[in-house]
Amino acid sequence: MVQTDRDRFNPRNRMWVEIAPMHQPRVSHTMCAGKKGLFVVAGIDHIVEEGHDREIILNSVEFYCVQSGCWQVRALNNEKCCTIIRR
Repeated sequence: MVQTDRDRFNPRNRMWVEIAPMHQPRVSHTMCAGKKGLFVVAGIDHIVEEGHDREIILNSVEFYCVQSGCWQVRALNNEKCCTIIRR
């Protein structure tokens, strides 16, 4: 089940702080830090409706702006942002 709790850790005062909700709930996503915030890429939205479980694979990106405290939906373009090495 996808949690709705949203917190970020502030290492300066060693406390968790509640933040705004994302536009799309997700689990099993990738997150990376940028200069001005956090990028959350892809993941799975786990939905329970009328007793049935569904999982939707997401191909969206959201950016958390630390300055404004808000999430922004960003376009997922075709630029390569990482390389996967298979061994």
